[in-house]
Amino acid sequence: MRLIYCLLTSIILLSSVSGARSSETVFVVDGMVVEVTQPPVFRTDDVLVWIGDLARLGWVTITDARNGKLVVKHEAVTLTFHNKQSIANINNLVVETTAPAEIISGRFMVPFGFICKALGFSCSAKEAIIIETVTSPKPVTSAAVKITGPNSIEGKVMYGGQPVAGVKVRAINERGQFIPEITGISDYNGSYVLVGLPDGNYRPYVYIGDNPDYFNRVGETVELKDGLTTTAPAINLGLVLRPISPEQGANIPAGIPITLEWTECPHAEKYIVTVADYKTGSTVFTTVTHVPSVDVPSKNLPKGRYIWSITALSKSGEFLGGSPACERTPWTFSVADDTKMQNA
Repeated sequence: MRLIYCLLTSIILLSSVSGARSSETVFVVDGMVVEVTQPPVFRTDDVLVWIGDLARLGWVTITDARNGKLVVKHEAVTLTFHNKQSIANINNLVVETTAPAEIISGRFMVPFGFICKALGFSCSAKEAIIIETVTSPKPVTSAAVKITGPNSIEGKVMYGGQPVAGVKVRAINERGQFIPEITGISDYNGSYVLVGLPDGNYRPYVYIGDNPDYFNRVGETVELKDGLTTTAPAINLGLVLRPISPEQGANIPAGIPITLEWTECPHAEKYIVTVADYKTGSTVFTTVTHVPSVDVPSKNLPKGRYIWSITALSKSGEFLGGSPACERTPWTFSVADDTKMQNA
């Protein structure tokens, strides 16, 4: 048996606790196993996770990461962490964390349980027995596993205040499990319908595995009963941006300016650009731009490997899209001298 953390919010995350090997860790988001870029690190009272994985899911927005300090935002809450320190700031309040934040392999790892509590989420631990069986069963028809009922959910998916068509929406129950074969596709008005649900509480869910251009998003819980159609509040999407230049993992000669370019984020008022040292996580360059490109002076980029990220915000400061999400790995490039380039 292993203990499992369960985050009861718009994101459900399951993870083995202190003492377990990272290979035994399972991250589940709303009933779907997702790949994490950096394995969690277990401490006595908490588990450290890479903040980039939380940002990739659209859960938090990274606003500053330099000189051993990390600042992230979630709605009205701003969290500030310091490398290898057991204190953090929740807005202007200084508090003790459950475990020190730590930069590991160039990535800022933060205490997951502490973040849950700071943002007002419920986090519990459970024991679970995981048994896997591989057999050759007889084919099962879809009708045999389909759950049907008289109730329906209707709602809309929106981006930047505008409806979005062609987005696949699922229904998940209170345990974070998908209801098999019950899905809806948004129309030109952004409207979708999930038909055939039994009585109970459900949430509409947009999954990045179905919609690779958008971050995971889950709607509010709605109660279904008496064969009625219930309207759920609109789901606001976050767009996954892609790097254009430099290409992922590119090697660039030292001593020349580098132009960072990425796919445009519709309705974005500004982009926060951050370039950090891969090994230390220290920010070497940051700026705000209103167009999807920026020049980084060569003086800011000595020889080495770098991570760069983009956060796109609306006029009101709403998160509209960004990185780090390039095939679920951070965007990186390296700066090397001409000799190394020729021998590469």
